[in-house]
Amino acid sequence: MESNGTHEGKYDFSQLADRAWKISSQSRGKEMVILFDGGRPMTLSLGFTGNFSWVPYGGGAPKYWRWRMVRSDGGAIYFSCKRKLSRIDPKHYSDHRSPCVWAENTEWESFIRGKLGLRKMRRPMYEVIMDQSLFNGVGNYIRAEVLQEVGGDPFMPANEYLGSNLKKLSLSLVILSSQAYALGGYQGTDWINPNGMDPGPFKAWLQCYSKMSRVKDSSGRSFWFDQKWAR
Repeated sequence: MESNGTHEGKYDFSQLADRAWKISSQSRGKEMVILFDGGRPMTLSLGFTGNFSWVPYGGGAPKYWRWRMVRSDGGAIYFSCKRKLSRIDPKHYSDHRSPCVWAENTEWESFIRGKLGLRKMRRPMYEVIMDQSLFNGVGNYIRAEVLQEVGGDPFMPANEYLGSNLKKLSLSLVILSSQAYALGGYQGTDWINPNGMDPGPFKAWLQCYSKMSRVKDSSGRSFWFDQKWAR
């Protein structure tokens, strides 16, 4: 395990140097955990441009690489992040995130039912759905696509919206996230899948994001929505 010194977070790479490790991985929402047999876990948030690539022995390191795991034959798995938005922590998942909306959907649905009385649930649905303590795994384009698919006014208070749309929202989160994953995830003018996947099918799949009306949310990100809900 080697770092080029540009990684973010609090992970001590020196503990993994100069010995062989057997590794495995798990994912939950927007986080991935790499487990080292006998070592501390590495919890990784990929950020917008984080990605892995395999480079055989003698091959050149990819641009923007930040750390790598070198195999016994000299080949290496590189982690790269152009925008440096990824984060690494030495623990097994963050304790402030909800269950995963996709992989732990049934657990997540029960979790949300128990949170409808929270004060933050009085905020607009399009804002609340980006809160990772409640919707772990939802990103900006999934927000737009899921709320468009479910229907209903995305500007209404989240507790009211979820009170009548939770089941449909839950199903849409699973289906649309799975479809987007199969297509290689987000691709646009600011990011192209580094594994060479054709961006055409993903762009055709989008029904709302980058194609309908938009407003800026409280964090400054664009929320895309059907004009009929405009305020």
